[in-house]
Amino acid sequence: MALEFLRELAEQSLPLTLRDPVRVEQVRFLRRAECVAAFISTIGSDQPFATVLCVTKLGREALKQAAEEERKAKAFRPSRKPTLTRSRRNRPQKPMAAWQSVPPPLENSLGDTAGGARAQAQSSYPRSL
Repeated sequence: MALEFLRELAEQSLPLTLRDPVRVEQVRFLRRAECVAAFISTIGSDQPFATVLCVTKLGREALKQAAEEERKAKAFRPSRKPTLTRSRRNRPQKPMAAWQSVPPPLENSLGDTAGGARAQAQSSYPRSL
């Protein structure tokens, strides 16, 4: 947040006078960090103001370092999501519905399902035409 505001100040023509209380506090923070040289009204003043005179050498170095770190982060960030290549054997299977989890009954040569009463009774007898 402070670096973004410092970047905005570096792009402005200075000296610059600010009257927004939030911006005045941000200038106060940057001044304590010795990133800007500024005149600032006292805390609790009826009309707060800050006049930024210049961005200091320390402030310019902080901006340069932040830009370099941002550039490095972009260089290592993948441009798109990596795709996983898996063979069909290693691919996780889709969850099965309850009706899919039980295999269909097997049919024997008589056309009956395995384990049926007719199949057990007729298995020892020859089939008649």
